[in-house]
Amino acid sequence: PIANLEGLEGSVYTLERTANTSRFLSGSNDRMVVEWNLETMQPEKVVATLPSRAYALKFIDEFNWLIVGNLVGGLHVIDLNEKKEIRLMQLHTSTIFEFKYDEKTKRLFSLSGDGSFAVWKLPDFKLIHHEVLTHLKVRSMAFRHDMNEAAIGCGDGTIRIINTETFEQLIKLEGHEKDHSVNALAYSPSGKQLLAGSRDARLNYWNLDGGYDL
Repeated sequence: PIANLEGLEGSVYTLERTANTSRFLSGSNDRMVVEWNLETMQPEKVVATLPSRAYALKFIDEFNWLIVGNLVGGLHVIDLNEKKEIRLMQLHTSTIFEFKYDEKTKRLFSLSGDGSFAVWKLPDFKLIHHEVLTHLKVRSMAFRHDMNEAAIGCGDGTIRIINTETFEQLIKLEGHEKDHSVNALAYSPSGKQLLAGSRDARLNYWNLDGGYDL
């Protein structure tokens, strides 16, 4: 370790980059989104104070927006140029755990503890899809851009493979223990493998040649 950054009053749930490589953002239990300076190793400023805990952050370069997901399902849009919140959507009914952004289609995916995922079209945030996948949490997602596919990790221990154009569910992968959430997903750079990490303490490796084989 080269530094121990202090100043927050609660658990840190999420970190995110900014356009400046010497700055990054944190979301925490104290309901604040804070910008940190990596040159001074000190907090730079409070970007936002929220009504509830910040669990997910996503910085979107082309608009210089920060998307914040909170404990109760609120989706905040903060314009970093104007330094103010410009939108608040309340579609999800539980914690937003993750955001993924597809730069090509300008679509933002939000994953929630209410068991659903939603797809928003930017910059107007038109809701183009909302679907419940499980009665448990939806925690993680990874894109396979060359095939217009995405993997979504669910709290019931399954991974759902969807088409990112039609949102049709293509495959339901079962390899982790039931009701142990899949909290981390990543496709390999070649797009031929999928790695999945779960609360069952297993790292599963799926081979995509000819199908999804565990």
